[in-house]
Amino acid sequence: MAVPAAPFHTALVDPVIDAGGADAGEALRRVRAAGATYVRVDLYWEATAPVRPAGDATDPDNPAYRWQRVDGIVRDAVARGLTPVLMIAVAPTWARQSAKYLRPDVGALAAFATAAARRFSGSHAPQPRVRHWIVWNEPNFVAFLTPQDSAVDTYRSMLNATADAIHGVRRDNVVVAGALAPGVQGALLPLDFARRLLEARVSFDAFAVHPYTWGGPTRKAEHRGDLALGDLPAVRTLLAEAERAGRIVSSRPVELWVTEFSYDTNPPDPNGLSPALQARWASQALFQMWRNGVRVATWFLLRDLAPPSPFQSGLYLAGPSVARDVPKPTLRAFRFPFVAFPTGARTQVWGRVPGGVTATVRIERRARPGATWRLVRTLRADRYGIFRALLPDSSAKGAMRARLVGGADVSVPFGLAPVPDHEVSPFG
Repeated sequence: MAVPAAPFHTALVDPVIDAGGADAGEALRRVRAAGATYVRVDLYWEATAPVRPAGDATDPDNPAYRWQRVDGIVRDAVARGLTPVLMIAVAPTWARQSAKYLRPDVGALAAFATAAARRFSGSHAPQPRVRHWIVWNEPNFVAFLTPQDSAVDTYRSMLNATADAIHGVRRDNVVVAGALAPGVQGALLPLDFARRLLEARVSFDAFAVHPYTWGGPTRKAEHRGDLALGDLPAVRTLLAEAERAGRIVSSRPVELWVTEFSYDTNPPDPNGLSPALQARWASQALFQMWRNGVRVATWFLLRDLAPPSPFQSGLYLAGPSVARDVPKPTLRAFRFPFVAFPTGARTQVWGRVPGGVTATVRIERRARPGATWRLVRTLRADRYGIFRALLPDSSAKGAMRARLVGGADVSVPFGLAPVPDHEVSPFG
């Protein structure tokens, strides 16, 4: 685990947040309570600019723009100590190059990005500063960008123009590229898309993927060119090669982000994981991302979506109302992830303190359910909340957990016996 100390932020994205209003405020409170420091907010271009702006489209005060929803979400997020990450997506019909395809006019996109970056530049009171911007959602997927046979070149043009626009407002803005879907039906394989994208010069500061995994968190994708959590080293290799070749235009070292990942649970999805296995794999997935240099790890969703939606991956079982939601064990696993793996004569432990802050933790072990928890070691988390160690304990029986010293927080117990991997859809 010779990984240098570096920021590792957790984040959430959820339609309740994107909808705004009172429920969004409660959802943002829960995001912070879940130990996250970032929140992804979708900035829907079609909703913000339903009609073509007359005059200067780069002016955030152009009367054509409807900023009220995103204004409220961003202000509330910042007030709760969260870092908002705005994803620009979904072109209005007037800004599409063709009525047949989901392909935005690049000039119109750049003008809108300029207006948005100016509104959230920190100089447009009362709006707070937004520094992080994702350019489009899953451009390798037919639901978001068509035609797919030219999507790589289209997206490179979109990305370069938008990055220039956002950096033109504030040079220290962070432009996030990619947000690539896994190889589901209707999607170009993400590693193939990324490789082709990086064949020519392209401007961005971080690259994002959605490594939904059909099995445990170390599993690789079945098909070459696809992407699962076990394939994150391949993404890092692609980025490093492109950086060395001078094909990535950025004033900073390029970061790797995950802007969606999750597993469904049963209940409510009859084909999902048990709540206990979801919690275990959530902690393992966060560890897998950290060890592969991911800087932001975003869970999808905060609460289950109502059937017939296929997405039941929330940290909460959805109740009749947001106020009546029921937390799953994964809420605690996401807030305070912890893993323990016996390796030969020692046990490797890793975790992240809620909120990513420096703190002291007790590593405890019990021999069997119901037995007394006993102290193994006290560890100090680094300035990013990460603690890790190789402990002189080779037993594969019982469980370990981490407990904050001087606080009530405790991780989900992590069983020391290995859990066999098996193929399962993350979407149930």
